[in-house]
Amino acid sequence: MAMELPHPHSWRVADRSLSSDEKRAIVDAYAQIHARGVLHGDVALRHILIGMSIPQNFHRFLRLALGRDGKPTIINFRRAACLRPAMKIGLGGCSTHEFQLEMRQVKFLLDYQGAREFEYELATKCRSATGMNAREGPSLVFPVGLALHDCAMTADTNIRVSVSHK
Repeated sequence: MAMELPHPHSWRVADRSLSSDEKRAIVDAYAQIHARGVLHGDVALRHILIGMSIPQNFHRFLRLALGRDGKPTIINFRRAACLRPAMKIGLGGCSTHEFQLEMRQVKFLLDYQGAREFEYELATKCRSATGMNAREGPSLVFPVGLALHDCAMTADTNIRVSVSHK
């Protein structure tokens, strides 16, 4: 498979220092992918490239930071799926519910419009509800975007869990 360059000049891998405009552009990019019936399947910052442009008078700036144009390119569709499976090319099927879940994961990852706080509150409510109803003891509920491979967890004997992001 071949693809065109993400930006004619330069690009960077997305990181936690994204501007609100860049976050909005990334959410819009995933919405466009979903509108075409495709699920990315592996939401991670390392799969988002942000375009950078060289200032017109670059020779004056020499080694100063490149300007950002903020146009995202989503890469690595190895785990992609679509509404209409295409098994000949290795694309399995997915449901509309999975699109909603993936968009929640994107927003959590970017902390788009307070999504992390919302997901943590939701997880806390679920944990409280399941803890009260379960006879075998409290269960652990994590926010939608917090995958085990993205964090390190430690638990003590009192079932307190501390999570630290890598």
